[in-house]
Amino acid sequence: MPVRASLRHLGEGERDTTVLTRLLDRNAEHHGSRTALVASDERLTWAELRDRVDRVALGLSALGVGPDDTAVIMLPATSEFVVGVLALGRLGAAAALLNVQSKEHELSSAFADCQPKVVITDRPGAGISQAVAERIGYPVTVVSTDATPSSAVPFSALITDQADATLPTLAPADRALIYQYSSGSTGRPKRVVRTQAQCAAEAEYVSLTLELTPDDAILCVIPLFHAYGLGDCLFTSLGSAAKLVIQSNPNPFMVKRQRTLELIEEERVTFFPGVPYQFELLAKARSEADLSSLRYCTSAGVGLSRDIFDAFLDRFGIPLRQLYGCTESPSLSVNLEDDVAATTETVGRAMVGNEIVIRTEDGAAAPVGTVGAVSVRSAASSSGYVGSSHNDHETFRDGWVFPGDLGFLDDEGRLTIVGRTKIFIDVVGHKVDPLEVEDVLATHPAVDESVVVGTCLVEGKGEVVKAVVVVKEPVSELELIRYCSERLAPFKVPQVVEFVDAIPRSPIGKILRKELI
Repeated sequence: MPVRASLRHLGEGERDTTVLTRLLDRNAEHHGSRTALVASDERLTWAELRDRVDRVALGLSALGVGPDDTAVIMLPATSEFVVGVLALGRLGAAAALLNVQSKEHELSSAFADCQPKVVITDRPGAGISQAVAERIGYPVTVVSTDATPSSAVPFSALITDQADATLPTLAPADRALIYQYSSGSTGRPKRVVRTQAQCAAEAEYVSLTLELTPDDAILCVIPLFHAYGLGDCLFTSLGSAAKLVIQSNPNPFMVKRQRTLELIEEERVTFFPGVPYQFELLAKARSEADLSSLRYCTSAGVGLSRDIFDAFLDRFGIPLRQLYGCTESPSLSVNLEDDVAATTETVGRAMVGNEIVIRTEDGAAAPVGTVGAVSVRSAASSSGYVGSSHNDHETFRDGWVFPGDLGFLDDEGRLTIVGRTKIFIDVVGHKVDPLEVEDVLATHPAVDESVVVGTCLVEGKGEVVKAVVVVKEPVSELELIRYCSERLAPFKVPQVVEFVDAIPRSPIGKILRKELI
């Protein structure tokens, strides 16, 4: 018996698009024969994708995953990532999305916080997940997508007929679907929760703003475990029924950029979300490609320099449009101006369904042109943090999200970001919380005190992590870097270590971080 036979089909009056997986049903019913997903050598139609999702959901259910449970997904952008997220949504369970570069120290904290029943990962991730689970004594079932350790369940084993099994017909709109970790406004990773309804709202808002249709194709070369890739690639594909094309293993991008150009041409890609360094490398590529199908190239993660904008425009005749969002409230605004070259510095107007207000220090709305704290309100925004880091009133206040950015609105409603109110470090689009790195350094026996800041080694090439350290016994820069690399994802590891006799402080004892940059 086909798996779909175990599920009740929803009629028109019952279909609820405030639930993300119902967007999948809608697409399968109305565009079933169209291509939904291209990844490596796989091509799945919407009908095939829905069937794959339901089969994996049944397989996860057999492993004991049910409503309100959590499963970790620690994968690069793959078809298994897409199917895993949607299968968990079908069950009313949540997917905790972790960086594939996570180390044991980071995984231990995440496991203890979200207490997953299952970890869906690849072979390297399976090994580290099992090691962490054994060390902290936490029982977890590991599902591996490729060559599988003997104690792990093959992902392929989840794709099986179970004629007697049934799935929930509808996961409630307020059911948690996604957990992602963000440093919020007060440092150290916090678990951001987004519900079925909030994820579905983002899917609809981006699709409506960009006027995407089933005739469009979205290229994904950015991580799906980041809010940018998740929302503007996966969710937007569901919201518009556009084809999602995933470039497998796009890094190192300098080596793989030719394949990016080929995919745009072969799959007639119309929407390409990326980050500045990717566009810079594409502009310098020697090979030619037909990019005439592209309607939108959006740049996010870090600010887009005019040099990169000009280089890409000169090479391909396509303007890069800045897009703005954060983990707590993704896909907030985008520059859709006709004359993008005259407005490159702006991140555009609020997307459909979003409201942006600039606040003065007393919380009042700032006048046009006045710099203040950016605040946003959207049905797609998270409602807050959960777990051990609950209630950050600096970020979530009275239904508004404060991303921690400074900016101003012009008289046309366009937003320009001018700075940060928080101390994060931008490392090639990754947000690094200095306090997390400082916590690791504090455990080294030779370190008495440390302060971590962002610094630029090469002008215009973004920030790297710098540690300023006071020691109580001799230790080398290389030893401290090695120590951090064993406990932190590579982008969080200090590239520079400076030894000082004392950390500079103000008369009231506040650390003077600016003096250390």
